[in-house]
Amino acid sequence: MLRSLRLATRRFSKVSWKAEEISTAVPEDLKKGNLEQEVECKQKVLRYLDGLHPIDNEAIRMADNKHYDEDDRLYIFPDINESRLQTIEAKEMSGRVQFFDDVEGFEVVPTLNSALDPIIKYPGLYRLEDMKSAIGKDFYEFYKRIPQPHEIDMKKISNWKPPSLDNRLVNLGKQYGVKFVMSTSSISSVLSQMLYLISNFKEANYSMLYSFTDSSEMRYMSSQKKGSTCFLRRASESPEIWALDSDSGPFEADHQILMDMGHIIEKMCTMEPAEFEGCFLKSKQDLGKFKIPNEDYHRLMKIEDDMLIRSQLDCQGKDLEGNNIVFEIKSRALAFMRYRVTEYYKFLDYPISKMFGVDNSYEREYYDMIRGAFAKYFKQMHIGRMHGGLVFYHSTFETIGFEYVKLPDIKEVICESSYKADAIFYASSKLTTMILNNIIKSTHLKAKEYLKVGFSTHQSGKMTIMTEIISDTSYEEYVATKIPVTENMASIKDFYMPRKDKIKARKYEFVVYPKINGVPNAYFFHEMTPKDSVEINYTFKDMGPVSFEEYMQFLLNCDKEDKLMPENAYGSNWFFHESSYKL
Repeated sequence: MLRSLRLATRRFSKVSWKAEEISTAVPEDLKKGNLEQEVECKQKVLRYLDGLHPIDNEAIRMADNKHYDEDDRLYIFPDINESRLQTIEAKEMSGRVQFFDDVEGFEVVPTLNSALDPIIKYPGLYRLEDMKSAIGKDFYEFYKRIPQPHEIDMKKISNWKPPSLDNRLVNLGKQYGVKFVMSTSSISSVLSQMLYLISNFKEANYSMLYSFTDSSEMRYMSSQKKGSTCFLRRASESPEIWALDSDSGPFEADHQILMDMGHIIEKMCTMEPAEFEGCFLKSKQDLGKFKIPNEDYHRLMKIEDDMLIRSQLDCQGKDLEGNNIVFEIKSRALAFMRYRVTEYYKFLDYPISKMFGVDNSYEREYYDMIRGAFAKYFKQMHIGRMHGGLVFYHSTFETIGFEYVKLPDIKEVICESSYKADAIFYASSKLTTMILNNIIKSTHLKAKEYLKVGFSTHQSGKMTIMTEIISDTSYEEYVATKIPVTENMASIKDFYMPRKDKIKARKYEFVVYPKINGVPNAYFFHEMTPKDSVEINYTFKDMGPVSFEEYMQFLLNCDKEDKLMPENAYGSNWFFHESSYKL
């Protein structure tokens, strides 16, 4: 619920919680009669939010408290314009989020191959070599060598549509009365930026790992923290519905092999060997005998009357109790292939030889998923009400092993608990809706114009949003453009230079001030339960048009170009080459 927050004599209005439902234990030195010390501690928390100096243990203890006497509720936010300070509350989420199935029956979702069924019933690590006798020779040979993209009819293996071109999704948006439609792929990167902003870049939980104990290693990959861009365009005039589409950039993807592997492996996990080969393998294709499964299966999440999110369902199966479950299939190339993706073929013999260890181990792969994939996985699975994800480890040429990871485990790694993850997801979605609404109001797009929107969160606790009005190229033509990288066309700036004078870019700044149970909480380190009250105070400011150079700096950071200079205002201090990690 969005509402104005009145600042009367710099004292916040009463927060909504029941004192008898939560702990009232307050340290002796912070009880009534020591108000000066209490306020000083709170100011330290708030100064930390503004990046003035690190938080100290006293401030942590202060923010960890769940209860204060009403007369002592004094909070001082420096340099905040009262008219721009608003609040969003995240509680009673069950009534604000609804789920729908976009299929008539559960049985139409692709079913996991029987050979892989035990992995879902008994989650754990399964090496393909150890499964040979259990799954039989045919399945073993089928999974041992993965067909390469040039061997596959890739045009028939995926028919993915962006939300704005998905007529069924747009019509469902009209039916459910929402303003925005989107997919997990288009919203996940934006919600990740919100996660970093709300939690002040609180790192994930690595405590389950044995070999990684250095705190400097326990951080998200730079590729995850970089900014992201997407497209915002009208999908319907009456009623007005806007679609948020992914932006893969104007260049041919340097990680195309990983994307192709994802499509191929999804089909390999849900089709019999003969059926897969008859549908997609060029040398054995027999479309007279086999019918290509060309339907996408989705679940939908509706957040109040704001947004409708589409989540594709990869696979279904049964858990140990016989319950029907749906889950993601996650293609996961090994470490060296991901670090040197443009030269992945040089590392086809990279071995996984042990369970634990800094390199050549399954622990290394799990460690990389924590810092490079779980934040995205949790949003995708949560939107689709999925049970978890089947991770398919491979070298792009052959299968190494499998692992099933449950969604609650992923949520606990990223956010410490499922409830906290759900609260952050809901708050992030509401804040994203607020930002998009403000952008639309301030832009006044004409017919056929659409926006490129970028989000980038900085360690100073501020998010920068930039928009670009695109009017000289049709949307379909723009997103279809994939330019090969050459000496003279090597960066996003090179792409923009020919129309430099036509660029119309605008900048916005967004700052949040999270509170749990009425107490500022920069890191969301409080162990939340459904009894806790979560509030996100925020300011949103339209900074006006920006220069071409400043906009290019912003986009370079989002693309994480190698040419990014240290003086780039949007190239925050986590920028580094992943090769700096010990391998």
